[in-house]
Amino acid sequence: MAKDLDSNYVRRYKNKLVIGYFQSYRRYELTIGQKIMPDSSGLSNLKYVSPANDVSGFEINYDKLSFSFGWRTPVQYDNTWKTGKSSTSAYNFSFTLPQFRIETSYRNYRGFYESNSPNYINNYNDKTPYVIKPSMEMNSGKAKAFFFFNTKNRFSFMSAYSCTERQLKSAGSLFFISSFQFLGMRSKTPVIPDQVQNLYGKFYYDFNRAKSYGIGIAPGFSYNLVIFKGLFANLTFAIGPEIQSRYISTLSGIKYTQLRIGSVSDFRAGAGFNGKRFFWIFNVLVDYNDINHKSIKFESRYISGASIIGYRFGLREGKLIKKMKNNKYYNLL
Repeated sequence: MAKDLDSNYVRRYKNKLVIGYFQSYRRYELTIGQKIMPDSSGLSNLKYVSPANDVSGFEINYDKLSFSFGWRTPVQYDNTWKTGKSSTSAYNFSFTLPQFRIETSYRNYRGFYESNSPNYINNYNDKTPYVIKPSMEMNSGKAKAFFFFNTKNRFSFMSAYSCTERQLKSAGSLFFISSFQFLGMRSKTPVIPDQVQNLYGKFYYDFNRAKSYGIGIAPGFSYNLVIFKGLFANLTFAIGPEIQSRYISTLSGIKYTQLRIGSVSDFRAGAGFNGKRFFWIFNVLVDYNDINHKSIKFESRYISGASIIGYRFGLREGKLIKKMKNNKYYNLL
């Protein structure tokens, strides 16, 4: 059974109804480069971007239960003529104890533009669209298990990224991440733009599919700096090796497979005010993987940022709530 956190350092709000309004930003980037021939001009360095997806919504928490709903934030101007249209879907599940946390996620992005297009498009100007790949699709699935040493039970990782806990005094913890990830990319047309295909040689110029499966482990450190029991800042970072099974195929029928060592990293930062009732939290997450094939390299980067502002309301426990908390299956959560 998990140990309780030190109440002099961490406050948990099991009997409060926590309601918050959030705004979030998400962006996915895939960087591609070749190692076949010298390219001092950098024309072969490609960065595919899925346009940002801004979401607003409400989050409701009580004890172990959490519910949220959101809607896409309207944009002030339509830029799809330049970047193309994109669609995204994402699913996340997490479970946290004082020394252990599991995170799972699935993300799908369809529709990308190549942000380095001005480097090789002739007579490029502000009215010229980027190279757009409407059929290009990325799928990413990840499962991460965090083990926090947290030997004195004084550190709360979730106090910086959620609204159900509050760090009262500064504390930190070393941790390890074990992870499994899948990354898949496919397109109906060659991923490499026509203008730079000659730099990718006769084997990679028309590649349109890539997959990678990886198992990794990464040591890291997370620290909460707290001032006046309310103002706080958190920094979390981990990096380590990952064993990757890689697959690439081309429209002309060539296929490549490899088993190599890559890297996996996790960077997060949070700051804001987390008081007894009122809270306003900002956080950012950068999830990174690199895939270095024999002659071609990929770097995938998922960036998300969020702001949540809210209040913890006192809630009287009625018979229904008491019955729920006494349920043996509920207590297994």
